[in-house]
Amino acid sequence: MLVFILFGAPSSQSPPPVPVSPFQAGLEHYRAARYREALPLFLEAEKAASPDPRLDLFLGMSLGRLGEVESAHARLEKVLARAPRDQALFLSLGDFWLEVNQPEQAAAVLRRGLRLQQDSPEVLSRLARAYRELGLNKPELQVLERWLQVSPGDYEAGVKKAELLRRMGRYPEARTLAAGLARSEPTRMAAYEVLGRCPLSPSDAVPPETPFPAGRRPNLVLISIDTLRADRLHCYGNDRETSPNIDAFAGESVFFERAISQSPHTSPSHMSILTGMMPDVHQVANFNKDQGIVLSPRIATLAELLKRYGYLTSAFVGKGNLPAEKGFSRGFDRYETSFVRFTDGVNPLPAGLIRELDRRASDHRPFFLFLHHFFVHDPYIYGPEEFRSRFLVPGIKVEGLPSGYADFAEMNKTERAEAFWECFDPAHPDHLRHLIALYDGGVLFSDHMFGRILELLKERELYDNTIIVLLSDHGEEFFEHGNKGHMHLYVQELNVPLIIRFPEGGLGGTRIPETVRTVDVSPTILDFLGIPAGEVQGLSILPRIRGKGSYEPDVVSFSVIRPGGTVRVEEKKLSYSNEITERLYELGTDPAESTNVISTNPAGRKLLREEARKRQEEKAGFIARIGSPIGGGPVEMTPEIEADMRALGYL
Repeated sequence: MLVFILFGAPSSQSPPPVPVSPFQAGLEHYRAARYREALPLFLEAEKAASPDPRLDLFLGMSLGRLGEVESAHARLEKVLARAPRDQALFLSLGDFWLEVNQPEQAAAVLRRGLRLQQDSPEVLSRLARAYRELGLNKPELQVLERWLQVSPGDYEAGVKKAELLRRMGRYPEARTLAAGLARSEPTRMAAYEVLGRCPLSPSDAVPPETPFPAGRRPNLVLISIDTLRADRLHCYGNDRETSPNIDAFAGESVFFERAISQSPHTSPSHMSILTGMMPDVHQVANFNKDQGIVLSPRIATLAELLKRYGYLTSAFVGKGNLPAEKGFSRGFDRYETSFVRFTDGVNPLPAGLIRELDRRASDHRPFFLFLHHFFVHDPYIYGPEEFRSRFLVPGIKVEGLPSGYADFAEMNKTERAEAFWECFDPAHPDHLRHLIALYDGGVLFSDHMFGRILELLKERELYDNTIIVLLSDHGEEFFEHGNKGHMHLYVQELNVPLIIRFPEGGLGGTRIPETVRTVDVSPTILDFLGIPAGEVQGLSILPRIRGKGSYEPDVVSFSVIRPGGTVRVEEKKLSYSNEITERLYELGTDPAESTNVISTNPAGRKLLREEARKRQEEKAGFIARIGSPIGGGPVEMTPEIEADMRALGYL
């Protein structure tokens, strides 16, 4: 009775919904990263003279996220003019401009914020980052030294200064500073990473002789599209037109009809590509599997070898299983995890990549550029709807199933992967067709980005004198063996595209029908450049490409890379794996590995069991010679990396 006295009797009718203002509606879209939908609502609120003081702020940020830099700048300047002493506002807008890859705008805002409080480590750290992204070494050094004056002994500032000194070629100073930081905080890895990238002696920094004339050494662009299964490209047999740009590129390149990755996991596969070493030797693993180790200092990376020959080296990769902490950044002057895919795909190419190519166009030194992104990876929702849903045509699209990013925009990125897979019934053929159509839409978007990268090279007259390698780290299973994703040693998860264009289109049109390995990519490129690869397990395919020699690889892949882990080998048209239960397939008649003949082919079972045993012995011999993994230790996940792992469905 007391409730009725205080509040009145409950109504039999629901109260009418409170109308949502255009500004509030726009704010909801903005917070869900739907910037194209948010912008017109903010403009409508402006016409209606909305009194909300945040309107110009969110209008400016929406414009900035959509690439309208000048309009965004004008709006945000109005915001700053209304609060010229608000240091937190200058800091926030500096962060915003950095987030949308506009370091010049960020630097301008942060310099003004620094005048309000000259000793702010927060502002100094962001200003140093802006100068780094602009390639302005001297201003960055001045800011870092000021930061260290304000915060003596600050580990982050010290590491950034040591890395900058290394990039500037001041190796003794960089080594001294990084070594001191490593001694002061031995459990943190960043200082060790800087030490690993520094030449051990001045002579190491002098480029040895090269067979190419000065100024004509070819550039190298290595593009890895994560999780790209070969047979989903049109040029590899997909009936859908998923890859018009890649198809055209393949016509002027060396086309490898069947390439096998050395692991179905991102970290070990990429490290094999970048070192020419097998996963069970370098032992760098995904965070979701064995923790793995930091790459042994005795194993050289492709970037380190090219750097010795005068190459400028930079990398722009996706967040996740290519962390600098594991050694992926070794040898790179610039290593950024800036290929962000957790959006609807607006402006997918990092702004830093475009600026990097602009600098390379005006610098006659050769360069190595490594690019990697996750736009094909599950959940298959990221990228513009015009690409992602292209193949969800009547007869394929199933109503009620996801069709793109908008279906999950309200969730945070760590929830989307699990929610995506809960929508699908793998036993339902219609669901499977819908799923593969979504995946193919991601392939189409990746092809579009690949075409844009080629355009950027051509516009800057860099294309002709550049080796361009297109590949993937692993494929994807669509329940052919009862699994989704890429966690096992089946051919669907290991068969990847590999296409190489040599300078001026040399050797273009060559097709290699034999099976090749991704671990052979680095030795092949180094062989073409006349650079010794050292003692590696990979082989150069170049003699076979030129038709002047043999190429006889051991086709082997690894899943769990620790001792006693699982292995897959191919030999005499057979494939064998000791993963979970033994499997044997006759590839000549069963290329999709559909029928396990382990019990009906005892001779094949005995032969390939012995081959698998030999692989373990070879690993032990290599580790004994090179010392891997000397000095290695487990790499811990930061909260940010853990969030990315969950968003990719690994945790």
